[in-house]
Amino acid sequence: MDIEHAGPSYDDQRAILRLLDDVEPQHMLVLRALAEQPRPEEMSGMLGSITGILQRRLPGLPAPRIDELVISMNDFRIINLTSNRMHTTMTAGGAADLRSTISPSGHRLISFIRDSSPLQRASMALTNLCRKHILLYLTMQDKISYLAWKIKRCYAPGKA
Repeated sequence: MDIEHAGPSYDDQRAILRLLDDVEPQHMLVLRALAEQPRPEEMSGMLGSITGILQRRLPGLPAPRIDELVISMNDFRIINLTSNRMHTTMTAGGAADLRSTISPSGHRLISFIRDSSPLQRASMALTNLCRKHILLYLTMQDKISYLAWKIKRCYAPGKA
C-alpha cells in the first residue's frame, strides 16, 4: 500500500470492527456460500430455490437455522435477501447465483477478511476486545461512584 491508497478509512474500519463483533462463525459460512460462483450442476435444473441451494452448500446447517442467520445478516446489512425470496421457486440459475445478494458492507467485510493478514485481524480483534473491557470497567466505575454518592447522601443528606 502506498500513501495515496492507504486502505479503508477510519469509519470503514470501525464499521468492519462492529460487524466482526456482531457476526458469528455461522454467519461467515452463509456469507461464503452466498459468494460462491454457481456450480454447473446447480445451473442445470429447471427450477430451484435459494433455500435449497444454501442447504446443499451448507449441509451441516438445518434450514430453520439458515433462515435465522439470513434474517440477522439482513439486520446487520451484510446482505439484501428477504426471507420470502428465500423460499420462492425460481429458475435454477436465479437460485444458484447468489452473489448479487451481498451488500456493499458485506463485500467490505469479505475484502477485509481476504486481504488482511491473520496477524492484522488478530490485532484488530484484540484492540476491540480491550475496548470492550475498558468500557465495561468504566461502566462498573460509574456504578460504584453512583452507589458511593447515594450511600453518602443517605448518611449525610446535606453534604453530598
